[in-house]
Amino acid sequence: MRCLTVLPLAAIAGAGAAQPANVRTDSAELVRRCVPAGMESRAMSELSAAQRQTMMSCAQGEAARQLNAQTPIQVDELSAVRSVTAEGAQLTYHMQVQVNLADVTDAQRAGVVQSTRGNVCGLEQMRRTMAMGGSYRYIWTDRTGAEIARTVIAGC
Repeated sequence: MRCLTVLPLAAIAGAGAAQPANVRTDSAELVRRCVPAGMESRAMSELSAAQRQTMMSCAQGEAARQLNAQTPIQVDELSAVRSVTAEGAQLTYHMQVQVNLADVTDAQRAGVVQSTRGNVCGLEQMRRTMAMGGSYRYIWTDRTGAEIARTVIAGC
């Protein structure tokens, strides 16, 4: 029997960088808050769609709470996570990049989106979260707050 896992905490997959080493999340706290007592060892297939959705929404909210306690999170020399929000089963990373919108090319926008998708899909915990119905949205803004790009990643 497969154990229930709810682990959307794995990554700050920013503008081309892996998760920063200084980011800490508490998956035990997430499970404590979001998985009803006695359900920890149940197989996902035993849960209703509504139960899975409820747990995933809780898990994404808890992930946002934990990550926001650490913001801003520097991803690389130009990028930082300014905040993380959750809406249902979707976790949104609000990224700020220290560039001017006017200097960003279409190719650079596409590259950031493609690189982020590769980072998300390269992380087992994020793939597992998406398999359970979770998704990730990334919104990049320049240093003034002007939107550079956005994407939603719901599967790999």
